[in-house]
Amino acid sequence: MNRIAVFVDAGYFYASASELLFGTPLRRGELRLANAEFAQYLAQVAETIGGCPLLRIYWYDGTNSGPTAAHLAMAYLDNVKLRLGFVNQSGEQKGVDGLIFSDLTNLARNRAISDALLLAGDEDLRVGVQQAQEHGIRVHLLGVEPKDPSGNQSAALQREADTRRQLDAAALGNSCSAANTQAHSWPRPKLRRWTPMLRTIWRACRNSRTNTRRHSTPPSAN
Repeated sequence: MNRIAVFVDAGYFYASASELLFGTPLRRGELRLANAEFAQYLAQVAETIGGCPLLRIYWYDGTNSGPTAAHLAMAYLDNVKLRLGFVNQSGEQKGVDGLIFSDLTNLARNRAISDALLLAGDEDLRVGVQQAQEHGIRVHLLGVEPKDPSGNQSAALQREADTRRQLDAAALGNSCSAANTQAHSWPRPKLRRWTPMLRTIWRACRNSRTNTRRHSTPPSAN
């Protein structure tokens, strides 16, 4: 069937997009994503690349305490399917690659799609791409333009894909913004560390002013 499905590794997307736009990977709560606008943009990109209608967008993310408000906002969008892995105690996302692999290969095996658009960068997905291609599916790899010349996607994954494209800052700027503008400012100094020094300086200045007044006071008239 001539349809295209989109598979998004949210962990890869958030880290890469924030680094491109703001110079450093931000914590999840520091990057605001306009969900509906970005989903619509992805659908348009997918249909243009595949030359066929969209089946749906699969959005993969990790959680350690169930779906967040951001997850639910994405899940209630039309033509979006939320899939959740988990985040371990070290903050590492687990299970997401397995979910992408399963959905991609099952859709390919069942001839539910003719094309797949994969927004991800992990080399573990390479075998899933191979298996989907064995069922006649064309897999298009979509990345975020890397800030670092070394790239942010596995070279092996890029070689396996049928086509490769990147999202640049102009494409992402309409959907992504910094939720906390103070995240990039210098941290405020802890004043307790400076208190002894400031006390010494203050005493020295006070003594200096006292001595100055003492020597500058005119003698009283007799």
